[in-house]
Amino acid sequence: KVNSTNYAHIAVDGTTVYATGPDGGMDIIDASVPSSPSLLGTFQYNDTYLHGVTVNNGFAYSITTGGSNTTLCIVDVHHPQSPTLFTTSEDLPCEHAVYVDSSATSIAIHRTTVYYSCEGTFGIIDIKDASSPSPQLLGEYTAQVF
Repeated sequence: KVNSTNYAHIAVDGTTVYATGPDGGMDIIDASVPSSPSLLGTFQYNDTYLHGVTVNNGFAYSITTGGSNTTLCIVDVHHPQSPTLFTTSEDLPCEHAVYVDSSATSIAIHRTTVYYSCEGTFGIIDIKDASSPSPQLLGEYTAQVF
């Protein structure tokens, strides 16, 4: 049995699938044999729901919300059997972080920039220096409600 019974988001890197969902954490699954996928490893961050997932250069990026906090988690997945937290960027803008559901948050990466959406807020984070423990929020946009 894998970590989550209800996956909401997946990312694929080669034959490895990274899956997150409201049951918490991230499962890393070997799908090299499509008829028999198997669990490689799991990652949990403070028992919170990891929203969305994207993978780039051996790191998985996910947004998590808890209370009024929104956090970018960067997980080192170079060894999928034992993923480890690389760094976080906490207190990101999110209009209504308490009410985020699986359909409201997404994340994407392009080169050295992470883009995320969260309940009416769109944020841009610089991850240019992979050795830096502090990704920098470059900007945000909050949709206007009419």
